[in-house]
Order: sequence, then C-alpha cells, then structure tokens
Amino acid sequence: LAAVDTRDPATVLDIAQALQENGHWDLFTVTDGRGMVLARMNAPGLRGQDLSSYEYIGKALHGDEVTATVDQAGALYQMASAPLRDPQLRTLIGVLSIGLRIDDALARTLKRLSRSDVAFIVNGQVIAATLPEEAWPGLPRAGGVPVSREGFPADPEEIRIGERTYRGLSGDL
Repeated sequence: LAAVDTRDPATVLDIAQALQENGHWDLFTVTDGRGMVLARMNAPGLRGQDLSSYEYIGKALHGDEVTATVDQAGALYQMASAPLRDPQLRTLIGVLSIGLRIDDALARTLKRLSRSDVAFIVNGQVIAATLPEEAWPGLPRAGGVPVSREGFPADPEEIRIGERTYRGLSGDL
C-alpha cells in the first residue's frame, strides 16, 4: 500500500511485478484513487490512462469489491477488483484489479481439479472447452440449469451431445 500511496509509477510497477509473478495473474492493474493507471502489467506503457469508466474499476473506486467477466482485445478475462485503503486513515488510495484469462488452459486446469469437463460459452460461442471440438456445436443448444434464489445451482440436468450423455450446470461467471 505504501508503494501505491507514493503515486510513483516506477515504484508501483516494481512491487506489482513481484505480486503478479507470485499470483500468476494474466492481468494485473493498479490505479490511484481517481482510477488513473499506476501500473498495468500487460501494458506497462499505459501509465496515466484513466480507467475510472471501466465498471469494475469504477465500483471499486466507490469502495466495493467487484468481480466481472470482461473482453479485452478479443480475449475474455475473469476480473476481481478491490479498493486499496490507507491502513490508518481508511481513505481510498487506489484500486487493485487482477484477472485470469478464460481459455483452454484454464478449462484444462478446472477439469483436472474437478474431474469434470468444462466449457465456457458466451453468446452461444464456445470460448474454451475440454470437450472434443466435434461436441461444441451441441453445447450452446444444451441450455443451462437456472441458479436458485440463494445463488446455488439447481440439480444438474442431462445434456445429450452426440452419443454421450452429460450432467450439466451452468451459470454466470
């Protein structure tokens, strides 16, 4: 936090690089309390760019922790943004935003951890999946399981794709 409070991009960039390497994030951005970029690991030359109009940054500038799925340069990312506060004064000094790219590598990781096939579909288009490509045309039509009012998925439904039957859940990221 002390590095962000300096508002010195070089200082913030050094700390941000170390944190990004530790977390293996695909996107890592630190802004000041107005939403101006102090460090952006995927585009270090964009220091000073105003990101306050990005919904996930703007909400964090107002004190909220935010998650969002965003499209940046044609790639999809799951983002998390949080306000950075001075520990003594509790005043907002900036925003930290980190993101993971939603791609086949993430799908494979989730498959390994869950022992289940995974597909990410946006507007009917498969973005990433562990299912064979010949199964993809059946995915958007497979539908999804509505999420309950409590935020938990309802029971999985059967989805038939080609000769195989799957049990599936879907929901917003």
